[in-house]
Amino acid sequence: MDHADVETILTGHDSPETAYVIEDYPYGRRLRCRKRVWVETATKGAKKGQQRVASQTTNPKRAGEVWNKPKRGTYSDIVVLYLDTSGHVQGAGASAYSGEELAAFHATFGDSLTEHQLAQYRLLLALTRVGERLTYKVVEAHETPEEVERRRAGERRTIGRAVAVEHARILGEAE
Repeated sequence: MDHADVETILTGHDSPETAYVIEDYPYGRRLRCRKRVWVETATKGAKKGQQRVASQTTNPKRAGEVWNKPKRGTYSDIVVLYLDTSGHVQGAGASAYSGEELAAFHATFGDSLTEHQLAQYRLLLALTRVGERLTYKVVEAHETPEEVERRRAGERRTIGRAVAVEHARILGEAE
């Protein structure tokens, strides 16, 4: 992903109370409202630790400041908010896809990552490095389902050890 349009990195916006607020946001064709944007981190379940962009607008049709239901994006391992060159709020996410994408993300946003995001980045880097070294084996036609599962369990243990070793190496480099 090209991060050339990043004007300002936004930090510290991790809840509706600390959200980045846009004071004059369009609401339909003619009305204006306030909009708040923040990075939400999952605290439980399968998505624990993952992040997504959340936003919420006020309802100018109701008296006082009434907030509409929040809108939430798709989870990524790390999400960062920024203002683009047009002054619009954007979210950038990182997951373990390719070393080049992860390096570009870190080059742009690395200095603004929270401790949680930095820990996630290091784990993603370990997963990416190990993934780039993986070779795949085609299942042999004569293997029984039990043999395939036994072989795959061994492969998962080997990959898990390789990720742990790479992660420890990255943590050592960070110190």
